[in-house]
Amino acid sequence: MVDDGLIDSIPDFWVARGMARAIGANLTGALRTRRLSRDGLDRMIGVCAACPHKGDCLGWLALNAAGAVRPPAYCMNAMAFAALA
Repeated sequence: MVDDGLIDSIPDFWVARGMARAIGANLTGALRTRRLSRDGLDRMIGVCAACPHKGDCLGWLALNAAGAVRPPAYCMNAMAFAALA
């Protein structure tokens, strides 16, 4: 198997998707309606991958997956997620 970097980004995709979904943003739907480009999604995933708080997101999601008004204050994608909610 060729390592193109995609395997490493899979967990970050799911965290980004969960964080967005918790505040009412649907990343897949935004891609379908072109409110979000594939490059925009890739940037969001990259931000999550580089975030020093990404481990904290799993705990936040455990408490807020059913719904939240906004992502946690440390979320570097908060504005991007909010724009899609």
